[in-house]
Amino acid sequence: MENKKEDFQRGIYKLATLLLVAFISQSAFAQKQTITGRIIDINNEAIIGASILEKGTTNGTITDFDGP
Repeated sequence: MENKKEDFQRGIYKLATLLLVAFISQSAFAQKQTITGRIIDINNEAIIGASILEKGTTNGTITDFDGP
């Protein structure tokens, strides 16, 4: 009887570990997105050197002469 209980607990532990790994890997792949656009002023002119940062991270870029 005790052996079946231990086997069941090990099975639950393995299942929980597998699900955790699956969810972590799924969320890591879901984070890849490409954002495009232009930074322009009121006269529709590209803003050179505008800083763009991803909220909550240190990821970012600076616009060039075309504004992207």
